[in-house]
Parts: sequence; structure tokens; C-alpha cells
Amino acid sequence: MKKLILSFFTVVALCTISLPSIAGNTISTVDFDVRPDYQSKQIICDFWWSDNDSGNSITVIIAYGKQFGSYPNVDTLEAQYDHQGSVRYFIPSEACTEYIVSASFIDGNSNKKTTLSPRFVNTPGDKAPTVTSVVFGNQATFATLSVSVNGFCNEVYYEMTCYAQSSSFPLMQFTGYAGVTGTVSETFYGLNPLSNYEIKLRLFNFAGEYTMVYSTRTLSNLPPIAESTLASSITDTSVILNGFVDPQEVWTESRFELGETVNLGDKMDWIPTNVKGTYSFPVGQLKPGTSYFWRIVSKGKFGQDEGQIKVFKTGGVATGVGGSLFNEPFQISSCPAGIRMYSEKDAIVEIYSIAGQKVLTTNLRGGEAHIFSSLTPGMYIVKSLIEGYTVTKKALVN
Repeated sequence: MKKLILSFFTVVALCTISLPSIAGNTISTVDFDVRPDYQSKQIICDFWWSDNDSGNSITVIIAYGKQFGSYPNVDTLEAQYDHQGSVRYFIPSEACTEYIVSASFIDGNSNKKTTLSPRFVNTPGDKAPTVTSVVFGNQATFATLSVSVNGFCNEVYYEMTCYAQSSSFPLMQFTGYAGVTGTVSETFYGLNPLSNYEIKLRLFNFAGEYTMVYSTRTLSNLPPIAESTLASSITDTSVILNGFVDPQEVWTESRFELGETVNLGDKMDWIPTNVKGTYSFPVGQLKPGTSYFWRIVSKGKFGQDEGQIKVFKTGGVATGVGGSLFNEPFQISSCPAGIRMYSEKDAIVEIYSIAGQKVLTTNLRGGEAHIFSSLTPGMYIVKSLIEGYTVTKKALVN
């Protein structure tokens, strides 16, 4: 607060206190205090003095006014004392206004005048407090509420209480002093990620109170969820890859990876995937009649997730539905009373009748051909498990 010297007074109110004259020495101690009265909305001024002997008179001159005011208020007070004395003086005041008060004590014997330094006082306002701005600073396991408070010249106290959403049971509460104006900030720890909470704020001062309930949600500390869904719009040389992403409410980027082997040598560009849903990426310049492995990968602040590797073949119908491979082009052909199969990689082969009855199970070594003979003529279903993928195909035995 900027202090003004007495020369700023454009208004001075004089209060003269005359005391009985008794022969003696000069007064030894003088002082005064001022403070606002919230009940009467006045300024209370207390003046006191004392002397070494019982025999003196004193005059007290009270000077007061608004800091930039221009109209005086004059009152006359009387008091009696012996050795020491005091007097209380009330200044009518306006709400939320700064006043300046000074006092001079004149010794009755020597006529010496002692003027004390002025006192500044702010009168209380007549409005309930309010909030001028609100800021949340949430993370996964805690929430911080910061509010700027205006008490309209009154000191403000506060309560902050945190509840789980739709619950009346308080999880924790803070109380404190907010000042006349300023910022109050409290942090509620031990919360659950991705959960909804309510923080009830109560401000109160002499003139009234302010209450508000703020809804907030904690953030995630989990990695995103990525799911490879399907390859669509397949042509001889192009495809559209589709994947589902749940970013868990954290900034997330995703990309598709593609290759002729499970090593997935071709990495697409990272794209923002901050909204839960399906994302698509067109790919061109593929080889006709070629099988491709692919997946979607998502990364966020708290980790990375990789979708399941799936397969499609250019020039045919998309495969990789539900985690199985259909019509995967491995070498299989019919031969007299049997089926010939060739796989570049080790495989577990199961042969079923068209009615679904298992005929046989065997291991097929990668790079070697094998003939399943002594089969009754008819249609068979051949399932081959290759590196965790199920390849299904029909074969006819003559």
C-alpha cells in the first residue's frame, strides 16, 4: 500500500480533549491505534497518554480524512484523567475506503506539541467474496485447484473439499486464509486415474459467502490401446490398412507397419490419434499376388502398444479377420489318394473331413514338401499353424 504524507490531507477533522489543569511536569508517553469495526462499519481510534506526576493538562488533536478526500468531519470529545488517560473516537466511514488518521498531543505546561506518524486503515466492504479466475492442474493421481479471490476489502477465508463424483462423502478438505485479494491453491493427492471428481469451494467474509462446485477429471498414466482391425479395398497393388486406437485421454501418435515378413520393414509416418476410434492409412505400389504382414502401433506419454500382426494378399480378399488367416497362399495341391503341401516355415498341420472330423495331425518342416496319402477321396479342410497364425484351405482328393 502506498503511504501518503500528511501534506496529502485536504480535509482535517479536529477533536480537542481538555483535561483538568494540575501543576506538574510534562507528559511522558503518548500513542494511538486505529482499526476498522466490521459491526458498526466505523473506524475505531484509541488514544492514550501518561505522565510522571499527577498534575498536568493535555490537548489531543485528531486529524483524519480520506486519503484523497476533501470534506472534514469535526467532533468534540471530553475526558478526565489522573496520571494517565485514554479516549476512544469513532470515525464514520464508507465501505471499502482507505482512511488516514494522525494525532497530536499538546502538553499543558510547556505547550509543546507532539505529532505521531499517521496510521492508514481500510474500511471493510459490504459485498460477499467472489472468484475472478479458476485454473485446474490435474495429473493421473492428483488434482490441483487454484482460484483468484476478491474479498471487496474484507478478509476472506476458504474451504476446499474433494468428493468422488455423485458421492456425498468427502475424501479430503483444506481450510485457510485467502487474504483480501489473492490466489488460493490446494492439491488433492491419492486420486484414481481417469476418474471424475467434484471440488466444492466455499469463500466467506464478514459480508457473506460464495460457494461453487467444480467438476474435474484426472488424467491417465496408462499407455494407449492399439488394435489391428482389417485390411480393406485390396487391389493388385494397393490396400487400406485400418486400426483401432484408444489414446486413454493422453496425447497419442500411431503408425502402420508393413512387410513381406513378420519383421515389418516398412514403417509409415506417425499420425496424431488423440480421439478414440478407427484410423485408416492407404498404401500403394505393392507387388501383385503377394502376401503382406501388417499391424498398427500406438505410442503415448506412458508407453506404447502394438496391435496384432495380420496378413493380406494383394489381388485377393482381405485376410486376418478375427486373428486367423484365410486363403493364405501356401503351396498345396491334390495328388492321387492324397494332398501335397509345401511351406517355407515350420508348421503344425491338421486335416479335417468336410464334416469337421479330424483325420490327422502332423508337423511340417519348413522348406520340405510332404504328401499326405491314403486319404479317402473327397473334400478336406487343411489347417496349418505357422508362427502363431492359422492358415485354412480346402483340398480335393480324387
